[in-house]
Amino acid sequence: MIKRFALFLLITSLFLKLVPVNVLASDEAIAINGDSASDDFRKIILIINQVRSDECCDPGSVKFLNKQIDSLINNNLKGNFALRYDVLSNPAYVKILKNLRGKQVDCDGRSDSTDQLNGDGRLDGTYQFELGAFLEITPKLAQDAGVLYKGDSDDWYKAQYVYTVGYEFEDRKKIIDKYMEEFLNVFGTYPKFTTAWIMDTDSVNYMNEKYGVYVHQITREQWGTDSYTMSGGPVHYPYFASKNWLFVNGGSDRENDLDSDQTEVGSDRGQNEDQNQTLVLRQTGSDPMFNYGDSTNSFTTQPNDYAIGNRGFDYFRNLKNELVNQRQNNYGFLLLGLENSMAEKFQDEYSKQIDSIKDDGEVVSMTVSEFYQFAEENTQAAIGLEGHDFVSNSDRKSFWVNAKNYRARFIYKDSQLFLSDLRIINENLEDPYNNYVAQDLAFWVTPFIFNASQQYSLSEPANLSFKESILHSLRKKYLPEMQKVNFEVKSSRNDFSTFFDGIKISENVREIKGFSRNAGGDLVLSWIDENDKTNEIVFENDQIKTNFIIGANDLSLEQSDFLTVKKNWKGFELTFDDEQALLVNCSLSDCKLSFNPLADDVFSQLREDYYPYFFPEITDRLMDNVESVFYAHNRYAVVGKNPVRFVFIPKDDKGFATNYQIKPEILVTPTPSEIDLHEKQANGTTFLDINSEVVGKYKVQFMVGDLINKKETVYFAPDCKNKIGYCVLHPVESVWYLSSMFYTKLRNF
Repeated sequence: MIKRFALFLLITSLFLKLVPVNVLASDEAIAINGDSASDDFRKIILIINQVRSDECCDPGSVKFLNKQIDSLINNNLKGNFALRYDVLSNPAYVKILKNLRGKQVDCDGRSDSTDQLNGDGRLDGTYQFELGAFLEITPKLAQDAGVLYKGDSDDWYKAQYVYTVGYEFEDRKKIIDKYMEEFLNVFGTYPKFTTAWIMDTDSVNYMNEKYGVYVHQITREQWGTDSYTMSGGPVHYPYFASKNWLFVNGGSDRENDLDSDQTEVGSDRGQNEDQNQTLVLRQTGSDPMFNYGDSTNSFTTQPNDYAIGNRGFDYFRNLKNELVNQRQNNYGFLLLGLENSMAEKFQDEYSKQIDSIKDDGEVVSMTVSEFYQFAEENTQAAIGLEGHDFVSNSDRKSFWVNAKNYRARFIYKDSQLFLSDLRIINENLEDPYNNYVAQDLAFWVTPFIFNASQQYSLSEPANLSFKESILHSLRKKYLPEMQKVNFEVKSSRNDFSTFFDGIKISENVREIKGFSRNAGGDLVLSWIDENDKTNEIVFENDQIKTNFIIGANDLSLEQSDFLTVKKNWKGFELTFDDEQALLVNCSLSDCKLSFNPLADDVFSQLREDYYPYFFPEITDRLMDNVESVFYAHNRYAVVGKNPVRFVFIPKDDKGFATNYQIKPEILVTPTPSEIDLHEKQANGTTFLDINSEVVGKYKVQFMVGDLINKKETVYFAPDCKNKIGYCVLHPVESVWYLSSMFYTKLRNF
């Protein structure tokens, strides 16, 4: 009997040595069905919900919070809740959330409740929920912090009012300190993580140093949604950020790296102690194919987003499965979440999402603390993200690469492969809001060589029918709004349907293989061409290598004002105002793409000189009379029928939209019956209507201080439809009437 027992122990010990161990902060990886994943690859879902109470700004619902909690408990999933300041003073919310702090998850799928705290106030064991801070600035938070609140109930959501980027530097610390003080008073610890869709990096570092908060959540890639722009950061996957700019990958070689056994996320730490590097999470799962350049905000895993495009639950399921099955990396990842202020139909859809996770028994859910420690052990030099077409089910694909010194996007369509987005990144670039207070909206844009998601000049529409082509030519010739070429950035667009700056990598792809890893662990993108050759692009931390030739003729560079191409016998280079950005060196059969880290002072100058590209905040820049636009939308009007509408768009000397505060002066000769100056738009655009009951030619002069002096001549025609006799006797005025009809028909035909 003893011999048999000894043999059993020996076999058991050998078996345990051979079985791979899950790299998790908790005692055991909790899979959906209670089983550990079977290999080193992990499918991780991180769930972070934002909780608002009832103060002014998009109030939340206790009912919806309970619904979210019940979904997680019923599915034995771990969840995280980020709390806005007004939640901390609401007894109904506090009672619910305090009960969550003791919820434990067992490996057999059971959950129970306990309020056991260890000596320093932190919970022991494997817990189901963690609480963080949702750092939206409400009027009450500002008041309690002794800070002047800048917004109101109508525009509270704008970045310069709701987040620290719009507040003075010392006020930012006061706001943070007050929130942390209140959170500590309520829960006995500081939050485990923080959420703010955009937040200046110095403030995040301050929370890291003083309060030991090492995880921060920002929003996804987007242009202008809810008043803030994120363009050019690491896509989808979490990353350890630079201490200079939260939007920049700091890489895996973090300084002052602490042993995970010594420091827990959210533990109390002094300001003078060494600090961990901040892990940045990006809000919700985004469609790798169509979120890029999307202006509809409809290509994410959030129910309220994909509902905009009339996409249903199947779209979510496909996107979820794609994002957690990126097997070219150490792990697949998906971040889900929903505010408790969203409508009930979206809460119901979100519950369906949570219920569906159990369909994949290999998925692992984590608390933020657990994921932080997992991420420390699972960094890679380059991460790939592959996207498929779940909208039209075509064979088009996208391929993203996040590396320390660059970010790239490749697209495959019509048997061709293109490089359509390329950003140069380094950890020395400085967050513009560390030294600047946002005046209007907020912008994080990294330096780019190619950026197919934005268009910087008007372009001719392609593939017009014969009728549409004729109408377009006529409109461009006769309609003033079609003749004004504005430099400012146009609506974002996806690179699958438009032209763009970039590199044509291959014209004849017979089979796209996609991402893999080579023997050295490097990320590889490969395909087979028409000659049955396997072509490869290898992505390293600071360079890209190919086993084929890239020539200057493959380059398209039509829209950039700040990039210059210099050719040489080995290849070519691209420069930012004489500062080398990209060097392409080729031999007889391969090429190497090297990136020159852009110094912060160089990028700061680029951001200043080419702000329409890198920092398009509309401020009161000096108006330029030549570049500013003033025109009569309809030069010919009919008396008693419609006014003549004028449009004024103030521009600076770069032709970019600006703003002004001086009230315009309008002189009209002869005097009309009515002059209606509309309220100036937020971007400075102004509309002016002139009405008259008298047929005639009118001269209009529009002035703004000493800077703007614009003149136009317009015509009020007789109503020939009802006054035929008058028009017969006045042929010139009759032509005005016919002109009015012509322009109206041309616009509306």
